[in-house]
Amino acid sequence: MRGHWGLAEPFVATKANDKVYEARVDGLLRINQKNTRAIIEVKPFIRNASPETLDGIRMQETAQMAAWIAQDPPSLTGPASNRFTRLLVSQDHGEIYLIIASFSAEYVEYICARSVRRATKDSFLEMNEYGPFFVKDPKHMKQLGTILLAVSIQGGL
Repeated sequence: MRGHWGLAEPFVATKANDKVYEARVDGLLRINQKNTRAIIEVKPFIRNASPETLDGIRMQETAQMAAWIAQDPPSLTGPASNRFTRLLVSQDHGEIYLIIASFSAEYVEYICARSVRRATKDSFLEMNEYGPFFVKDPKHMKQLGTILLAVSIQGGL
């Protein structure tokens, strides 16, 4: 198995070497104890309890993802890749969601303050949410376990 699930240190987003904000997550998947491949967020309440709750959770998860990308951006050199992906596993009470972030090199340049070009449709971070997987449903847990085992074995998405 290539990946190791464990506790997390905060991600720090900076601009011109000044700390802009700090994002804390509840756990992560790492390779070799240093390369983060997935992050984990846990909440004691249901994601869809109200529109305000859902908006707050999504804003926090997106900020966490942005800070992770800013602190540890993907390599923009080497084989051409126009899209990158990262995984966030979110448990909200008895429900688990897999959130796959998708973004471009333009977004990396923006979030790392490398470029001030005009925004295009490729300049944005997309958060694609899959779930819920119910923790009390054995079929859901088997399916989720299979997915997370595959992510762990291959060391990320």
